Amino acid sequence: MALELYKPDEATRTRGFIALLLALLVGYGVYSMHEFFAFGFWQRDLFSGYADHRVTKDEHDVFAVASQYQGVTGEKVKEENHLPSEVVTEGQVLHIPGDDPNGGILGAEFPLSPRVLMCLGLTLAAAFGIYTLSNHPRVVDFLIETEKELQNVSWSPRHEVISNSIIVVITVIIVAIYLGSIDYLLALARNEVPWQKLWDSLLGSGGS
Repeated sequence: MALELYKPDEATRTRGFIALLLALLVGYGVYSMHEFFAFGFWQRDLFSGYADHRVTKDEHDVFAVASQYQGVTGEKVKEENHLPSEVVTEGQVLHIPGDDPNGGILGAEFPLSPRVLMCLGLTLAAAFGIYTLSNHPRVVDFLIETEKELQNVSWSPRHEVISNSIIVVITVIIVAIYLGSIDYLLALARNEVPWQKLWDSLLGSGGS
């Protein structure tokens, strides 16, 4: 079923711009969440665990089984399967603890960890929400009416906008120079004039 757009020929730029802003906001939020959960369980590949091992006739103990898996010891295999001893029998199914260093379904470079799945789910939910919002009849009708009202606005000519902008910039520069000069003179007066001696002399002369 194809996605249907409500009034696809109207307010297309506005809807696209709003959808782009929301997508950027969601993307930043999802990326921040992905980086926040970069520890422990959240970044462990859920599909990188070793498959269960069926003991063959050449394997007589847990150490022979563990030697076939990287990072796995016989003690771990024994503890994981609650074995009374190190001896195993042919056909016995053992659970191998630990993770495969080669990764899970997509390999070690693309682990399907809880944070990746969570971010993927939020991204899909946000995409559906943005699509729904940008095609909601009330929202679209509001944007259409807004565009129509903006078309009736009388915009100033380009030369007038440029000249007014130049006047504003010059005014800001003049005010900045004026305020900076006043601040400099006040600081100079505070640092260079011996106010303490002046007050002492005035108060001393007045007291005498």
